[in-house]
Amino acid sequence: MEDVRVFSAGDNLQRFGGAQKVMVDVHNGIKKRYQAKVLGRCSFEEIDENYGIKRGEYHKLVNPLSLKNAVVLIHARKLATYYHILNKLFFLNLRLIYVSHNIYENLKCVTFLPKNIVSISDKVTKNLVEYFNIPKDNITKIHNGIRDKASMQRAVKIDSSFIQILYPARINDVKRQVEVVKFLKGKLKKNVCITFAGAGPKECELRSLITGDSNFHFLGFVKNMEPVISDSDYIMLFSKKEGLPISLMEGVRDGKPLIINDVGGNLEIGKPDENAFVANNWEDLLSVVNNLPFRFEPEYLRRSEMSLELFERNFKYEDMIHKYCTLINNVACGGRNVKQD
Repeated sequence: MEDVRVFSAGDNLQRFGGAQKVMVDVHNGIKKRYQAKVLGRCSFEEIDENYGIKRGEYHKLVNPLSLKNAVVLIHARKLATYYHILNKLFFLNLRLIYVSHNIYENLKCVTFLPKNIVSISDKVTKNLVEYFNIPKDNITKIHNGIRDKASMQRAVKIDSSFIQILYPARINDVKRQVEVVKFLKGKLKKNVCITFAGAGPKECELRSLITGDSNFHFLGFVKNMEPVISDSDYIMLFSKKEGLPISLMEGVRDGKPLIINDVGGNLEIGKPDENAFVANNWEDLLSVVNNLPFRFEPEYLRRSEMSLELFERNFKYEDMIHKYCTLINNVACGGRNVKQD
């Protein structure tokens, strides 16, 4: 269906974010099959360079009529209402597909969602059905996916008596890095180090808290995370809310066990007692972090193998793209979404 135009619509492209990265990944996967472009409202020069969007693949929305008869993959909730209004106002005959990346509990009365919806996790699906009253038949679950790096060299750890935990996330209140440090500070074993990778509004406060403390380390924003993940023993997130975190997928792709709480789609990537240690309160978190198996121990190796198996089964990039193409083809031909689980 090379004649089908597909726009991937995102918001806040000026800063690097998880949902926007998934949007670009999907765009890159479908662009050989459709006339595909990334759709935004900022200028090309304002886009964060880390997305790697090419000038010829970006369409700044100036004239709504330029979208007429196209398929639009919407990757931000507020844009769903925006494109719904544009579609009605200008008679654009758009085929709208909303990709829900997170759980929402507000603005229900002013949110207009199209008939075709993608959910990235079971909890997002539950939120769409129970809060937004979306019929389950209108929802297609498509896990986020990332490219396989199984052939890359994994680091050989020299000091196996030291536990390195990586916390890769934007530094803000939702991801709770500052809260984590405040609670764990002075309570961790000497051979445990939590490394924070990311940037954001709480960065200065985090830096100040961990200065001079050997249990914590700060890297800032890292463009290429693969070597950092490879050098780590565990990947950790203890957020207030999540969608389906790419950082956890990158960890299981490299065979890393996870340290997580039960929010968003975390438990679809990290399975309790299989490849993940789950802590749902602060005391549990402290207990988990201070009692982790070392990389050479059988329990670590078992969980590492489970991470690899879960990645192969659920989070392959090619599987994600195939499911999006199946959905786009169906919607472009006038149908609704089709179940692909």
